Amino acid sequence: MNSGGVARSQVLLLGGQLIRLTLSVVLTAFLGRSLSLSGFGYFGLVSSIFLIAQEVLEMGTTAVVLREVAQTPASEAKLLGTLLSWRRMVAVVLAVGCCALALSHSEMDESERLVLVFASLGIALLFFNAYNVVFPLRQSFGRVLVLGLSIQTSFLFLVLLLPGRLLSGAVIGLLVVIREIVQIIGIRFLGIQLLGYRATARWTDTRLLELLKTSWTFGLTVVLYKLAFFGGNLFVWILADPDTMGRFSAAFRPVAPLLDLSTLFVTPLIAAMSWSVRGDAPAFARQFNAYFKLFVATTLLIAIGGCMIAPLILNLLYGDRYLEAGDEVVKSFRWLSVGLGFGMLSQIFVVADLAKKRERELLAASLICFGLSMLACAVSVPRFGAQGAAFATCIGQVVALSYLAVLSVSRGEVRLGKSVLLYVTPPLILGGILALLTEFPMARLILAFSGAGGILVFLWSLPEQRQCRDSFSGAGYPHHSFEQGRVRGEQSS
Repeated sequence: MNSGGVARSQVLLLGGQLIRLTLSVVLTAFLGRSLSLSGFGYFGLVSSIFLIAQEVLEMGTTAVVLREVAQTPASEAKLLGTLLSWRRMVAVVLAVGCCALALSHSEMDESERLVLVFASLGIALLFFNAYNVVFPLRQSFGRVLVLGLSIQTSFLFLVLLLPGRLLSGAVIGLLVVIREIVQIIGIRFLGIQLLGYRATARWTDTRLLELLKTSWTFGLTVVLYKLAFFGGNLFVWILADPDTMGRFSAAFRPVAPLLDLSTLFVTPLIAAMSWSVRGDAPAFARQFNAYFKLFVATTLLIAIGGCMIAPLILNLLYGDRYLEAGDEVVKSFRWLSVGLGFGMLSQIFVVADLAKKRERELLAASLICFGLSMLACAVSVPRFGAQGAAFATCIGQVVALSYLAVLSVSRGEVRLGKSVLLYVTPPLILGGILALLTEFPMARLILAFSGAGGILVFLWSLPEQRQCRDSFSGAGYPHHSFEQGRVRGEQSS
């Protein structure tokens, strides 16, 4: 794999996700100001249901398939067909579960119940998202990014143009379901075009057990980890009132897309670093340590910035609506920002452990994260509401990262050196300056965003980071071998 391919993929993914994040912020701000607390909470619930369903379908299979195809390209067509077969079966079960959820909750009105029933159709089609694995395999993200941005932009404008009488949680939830279905159909179309053949899903695929045997450990890891991060929504919905759900959504909605940002950043690394482990171990060590330091700086920026400018961000998004009722939303946002920072840093350990086939270690970390988060939610949500759920999310992320870091350090894999000062000093200096600008809120907000962006650009351009990206060109990644997978796919189709 050439260095330009990985770096270009990362830039495309980050750029696309930043645009989507901007659109999401505008949407969140508009709905947060326009919907009732319960309506905004219902919008957050429908969005979370799709996110959780996607993670359960995922079950770590994308990362495992990326690794296996990167190391054995000729197996591509068979693995993709098996992946589709597995996800189709799980999607049917999840769709039935969504219907059961809609029919069992007595506090929803009829329109909200019908939207959740319709959502089960979208969940049933989610298995086609298996075609997402094609884009990192080919390091070709341009068209799928355009698709996602087009759908997100259209969704935003449709919401903005809705008459006031139609602005309700149920209507917005319905539009979310339609958006997801259109996205699924588009991904399937683009994936087939890029592959040059259509992967075949079979109910009686004999390779299902082999895929599950390979991926169940990491799959369960991913599901538990994402449930730990997104599960607070369900706990608040079940254990608290609709208004508390709205307050938690107000804090959670701006934070959640940033976790996807880090996931997208490391996605091109899974195949590349898996090949480095096999073909160039010293290059793998350089890649891991360079990205680890970059993620340390990012963690500090997220945690410091989120804590320092939380009231300013929430006021910018929602006005005084969520600030007038006290500091519950502000404190929730701060806890979630710290948790997000630690969660982002965990991503590089996930890539390294996956490349070295240490899935059981990742499973242990996710079990710790999930167990602590769910226990903390059960105890703190009834007493502290939204803030309790945010704290529970944070504590799970912190402990899980600590576990992975201790193991990595004990094996001598983390080699910081003096260069780490180049990564941690700028975020700390920025935090100190922000602390001095309490009397100048607008200057503080502008400096926080511009300073964080400037720091990341500076760190990205450091010689160590350039050498890390260049090291991919020496890994001997067999792009030409994917032709074998394409030919076999055409034959099987």
